[in-house]
Amino acid sequence: MQADASYDGAPADRSAIAPVLSADGTRVGFNSQATDLVPEADTNDGWNAFVRDLRTGTLRRHDGRTPTDLTLVSDLSVNGSKLLLNTADANRRTTGLILRDLRTGHEEPLAPGQDGEPVTVGGAALSADESTAVFDSYYPDLVPDDTNLIGDVFVRTLR
Repeated sequence: MQADASYDGAPADRSAIAPVLSADGTRVGFNSQATDLVPEADTNDGWNAFVRDLRTGTLRRHDGRTPTDLTLVSDLSVNGSKLLLNTADANRRTTGLILRDLRTGHEEPLAPGQDGEPVTVGGAALSADESTAVFDSYYPDLVPDDTNLIGDVFVRTLR
């Protein structure tokens, strides 16, 4: 099965990158700028996160907090029910790293700075038991006394 085939089975009009597979092998997430993967209009003219259910073949685009946000898949939970998304607005300003429950739609921001605003992060991963997320960031002052002015790795315990 080609995970990035369009809803009607045709090849995508743009490439897909950075696949992640749920540990149970039921879902694959990836990033693409393709505009024809799902029948709904692409509203951001940029990167989108997609998840394909490998059991049913269903493909879904996952927008950020608004339909114009750019989204990138960072990781999937073991059973593919939670999605770790790195998001930015249409002007490419970060809107945060979020953990989205694909069953309920609930979102948890994972990388707020000390002022509560989202910060830019790079790679991110979710623990198998969904209790911990890890990510890297060059953002200064994500935690108190971060004065080394280089990239660091951060661990967040989830609720």
